[in-house]
Amino acid sequence: GRVTGVQTCVFRSHTLALMLRTMGRYDDAEREASLLTQANPGKPAYWELRAAIAQSRGDLPTAVELCEQGLASVAKAPRLHYSLGQLYRQSTDFFAAAAAYEQAENSGFSQPELYQNWSESLLDSGELAAALSVINRGVDRFPEHALLHRIAVRLQAEAGVDGDPLERLVAAVER
Repeated sequence: GRVTGVQTCVFRSHTLALMLRTMGRYDDAEREASLLTQANPGKPAYWELRAAIAQSRGDLPTAVELCEQGLASVAKAPRLHYSLGQLYRQSTDFFAAAAAYEQAENSGFSQPELYQNWSESLLDSGELAAALSVINRGVDRFPEHALLHRIAVRLQAEAGVDGDPLERLVAAVER
């Protein structure tokens, strides 16, 4: 399709906000990104950008609030749920982080890091069995990912689960 002048303007505005953030000009970056969310409240990437700007400033409560505002506009935003999980985890709210990671997966986000961070949040919450379940789901989804296997082996050993904790890793290597 043809790119319109409005699309070009939005692209430039987004790029400018990213550059300003990189330069540490957070007030200017926030002002630009705020215009983007006002004009396009259903675009999760702009909410994520605003949250990243607040996080770069060290303002985690505002970053969390911005992710939540974005999710109120667009509930099925996989990366925004994941970003919210990361912010909760950074704020040491591990239960909320785990819930946000679950929402990210339910919305379609599927990366090895999701399962690693989700299981570690559950582990930090004292939920060893749930952490093992999540990491096993990650290993099943990404059998070639060595770090997920390592975490799964460690959690299986910690949980005292019967069986060879290296069995799946060996099978993945053989494949």
